Amino acid sequence: MPAPTVIGTNSTVATNATDTSISVSHTVPTTGSNRMVIILFVSDSALPTSATFGGSAATLITNGPNARYYSYAYYFANPANGAATAQVNYNSVSGPKMLTVITIQDAKQTSPVDQTSGTGVNGVTSQSQTVTTANANVLGFHNSRVGLNATALTQDASQTEQSNFQDANARWQNTGTKPWNTAGSNSIGISWTTSSDVEQIAFGIAAAAEVAVGTTNMTLLGVT
Repeated sequence: MPAPTVIGTNSTVATNATDTSISVSHTVPTTGSNRMVIILFVSDSALPTSATFGGSAATLITNGPNARYYSYAYYFANPANGAATAQVNYNSVSGPKMLTVITIQDAKQTSPVDQTSGTGVNGVTSQSQTVTTANANVLGFHNSRVGLNATALTQDASQTEQSNFQDANARWQNTGTKPWNTAGSNSIGISWTTSSDVEQIAFGIAAAAEVAVGTTNMTLLGVT
């Protein structure tokens, strides 16, 4: 089966309040099969404790080293059609938090994560991750928190931007996807103008298995 693909409309939200969670309504479309919701969170100082979709627990995919900012990703397999609330919880803290929610189709429903990577660095104009995937036909993601000095954020080659917006402090959440069609070394990332700090994670979601089509042997009687 080919790599998973994004379907429907992505949802985004940012808050600068002193609170314990951030949430946004997200609609899972009726199209496609083997659907999965991907929840992508970034912040300056809010450390996530859990995430939910429609009130049910989402599964942590990966998080960055928390070296500069915070960048986390979760998945929720086989969501129901229609609107539900995606929420990330954290200890009470002020400052900006940002959330992007994406639905994909044709995703492996159990143990879907194929490799992860992450880094946090100061004073650069680009950042990318290279991962060695075990499988072909994986959908690669990055979730990047980029500092306020950055402008003109640009996806690396053959990527699709999924979100790109600023919080009240003019820092960015930028997310992107790229199909990794061959197993082995694959990369994903972004670049921008003006040196800035970044915390970035990358991961792959494997494709659902092909459905075997059985054959039936029929014996025709009385045929000469």
